[in-house]
Amino acid sequence: MVRWTNADGSVSVRYRVRIERKDFKADNLYEDLAEAVLFLNLTKSNRGRQALSTEEQHRKTELEKKEKELIAKWVHEKVTTRLFKHSLATYKQEHVDTLPDEEELDARKKSNLQSFLRTIQNTKISVDGGSALSPIDLSKFSEKSKPFSEFETVKLGPIDINKYIEARLKLGRKKSTVSREVSIISQIIENDRGKFKEIAAIPNPALNYNKKLLANKPTKKKVRLSKEDYEKIMLELDTYPNPHMKKICKFALATACRRSEIINLRWDWIQDTHIEFPRSKTGPRNVYLTQEALEILGTVQKESDEPRVFNSYSTIAGFEGSFSKFMERIGLKHITFHVFRKTAFSIFYDALGDENSTLIAQFLGVRSVRKMDELHAPRIPKGFQTAKDIQRSGGHSSAEVANKHYYTPDFKQATQATEQDNE
Repeated sequence: MVRWTNADGSVSVRYRVRIERKDFKADNLYEDLAEAVLFLNLTKSNRGRQALSTEEQHRKTELEKKEKELIAKWVHEKVTTRLFKHSLATYKQEHVDTLPDEEELDARKKSNLQSFLRTIQNTKISVDGGSALSPIDLSKFSEKSKPFSEFETVKLGPIDINKYIEARLKLGRKKSTVSREVSIISQIIENDRGKFKEIAAIPNPALNYNKKLLANKPTKKKVRLSKEDYEKIMLELDTYPNPHMKKICKFALATACRRSEIINLRWDWIQDTHIEFPRSKTGPRNVYLTQEALEILGTVQKESDEPRVFNSYSTIAGFEGSFSKFMERIGLKHITFHVFRKTAFSIFYDALGDENSTLIAQFLGVRSVRKMDELHAPRIPKGFQTAKDIQRSGGHSSAEVANKHYYTPDFKQATQATEQDNE
């Protein structure tokens, strides 16, 4: 007999049957004495033990079935009440925290994704049927709003995504930035859809939001270094403490290389006519070296113990900080380093003349620029004969991207050329 006192003072009694035989073992507790005696008697015969074995197997099967049902119910309750912050945490652990971060480019990518996740988690939206609330509204109606991450994933609908978009736009965030955030929200939900049937059964709300909210038809911004700005920058750089700054700026104009590519450029990547980048924003690529680019490299002193060309800047962020401060000091804060890359593209396209499909599209107002048909593109660029050569060397195979984001024609130069032809 087993006896114990409960927390409320009541006494509980159980009858224990413990059997230790070579052919049979048991250690059971029974509330009823008669049930305990019956069990003991059944163990004394082969037929009784067989019956007990069958009964025990049935009991185990029922227990396992009940256990599975309880687990399924528990999982269902957990999933149907699973908050988006838990979905986000799972996605972060599986797809973001596992990203490499040894190289600076990888670390920046990982850091950017982590920043996006923090923004998504902390953005507040209204809990009623109205529109998303701005921060000013939140101070007045905080009881009617809560962080997006506190909503249940399975109950999220397109209207919640709409309110998230509205909240971000009211903060003055660019539509392109908010679009990226919605894309990440979609990925988080899809990650859960692949794990839980309850979430897989509902449509992904991040795919069905009101597309008009992020409809964006911006006027193409004409950004190109003017002759005056270029001369001013070069003149100021003549007295800049770090001589690499001027060489980097000129090298960007001569190659259309990205900032990250130039700062991380290694001597062993440089060949006679081109640079073989093992990795870049768009993957491995070759960049044609113009005569000007070769001359610039010829002025850089090669150090035996330093593999990088422009080694005075240890990080991309370090260079960007120095560049931004310099441009602000000389009154050209609006010019970013990316403008050098855009200007380089424009210069190369201008040099192509009538065969430049992007230039033709620019002046004729053609919206879609057809890609040039090439069955076999050379692995190593030989020079700039076509628009495709420039796109390949610049790391953009799409003529659409080059036209919309990089090419800015020199209308002054084109006008002068036309006047000369008329004469």
